[in-house]
Amino acid sequence: MPGALALTWKIVKDKKLDIKNKKALLLDFDEVLGLNLAKIRKPKIPQKIKKLVELREKYRQEKKWAKADEIRKKIKESGYQVEDTKGGPEIKIFL
Repeated sequence: MPGALALTWKIVKDKKLDIKNKKALLLDFDEVLGLNLAKIRKPKIPQKIKKLVELREKYRQEKKWAKADEIRKKIKESGYQVEDTKGGPEIKIFL
């Protein structure tokens, strides 16, 4: 089992494999490992958090950094985090 999990992580981290092939391999492995990976769903982000992220983005565009940081803190206190990416802000559950 440890070897199978190590190989699974190796596939996840492999930059040469495209996402479609990784997913197919991992789901095949999952049939043996029984991790129920196919049942994992992306968590739904509450509308309240989405609105806070939009407000924070507005403040960032206006270069009101203190207000943007204040909103980020509120988001974090609610159990989420915002990552700024080239494609815009991404909301993740804060662990």
